[in-house]
Amino acid sequence: MVTIRLENSSPTEVYDKAVAELNSGNSAEAERLFLEVLKIDPSYAGAMLKLAKLYSSTDKEKSAEYFEKFLEIQPKDYEAWNTLGWTYATLGNVRKALEIFKFLTTEKPDVAAYWIGLGDMYAHYQIQDYTSAKECYNRALSCPNISESQKNSVYEKLKKYQ
Repeated sequence: MVTIRLENSSPTEVYDKAVAELNSGNSAEAERLFLEVLKIDPSYAGAMLKLAKLYSSTDKEKSAEYFEKFLEIQPKDYEAWNTLGWTYATLGNVRKALEIFKFLTTEKPDVAAYWIGLGDMYAHYQIQDYTSAKECYNRALSCPNISESQKNSVYEKLKKYQ
C-alpha cells in the first residue's frame, strides 16, 4: 500500500510557521518559509515585511527590494518608509533617501524623526545643503512629540552650522 500525502498549505499557515521559526531564533528556516509564502501568494505583504526586516542586517539590497514590494501593497506604512529611507542612505543612495524623507515630512509633518532624517540627508556630504538641513532640524524642534533625546541630537547638529 502506498500513501501519497499532498501538502496544500495556505500562505497563512506557512507564514505562522515562519514566524514561529523566527521567534525561536531559526532565521534560516524562517527565511525559507517566508519565501515559500511568497511562492504561494506573491502579494502576501506580511512575508515581504518580515523578509525586509530579516535582510536588514545581512543584505541591504534585498532588504530594500522587499521594503519596496511591501510598500507597493501597504503605501501608508510610514515606519516602513522610514526604514527604507535609512536603508537607501546606508547603501549610499542618498538622493533616493532624500526623496523618501521629503515624502514622509509631507505625509506626516508632525513627526520629528522624519524631519531629522531629511535634515541628515541634506547635510550628507553627497548633498551638502546645510541651509535646508538647518531648516529641517528647526522644523523637527517644533514637532509636538519630539523626545528629549531627539531634541539633544538636533541641538548638537545645529551647533555645527552656527
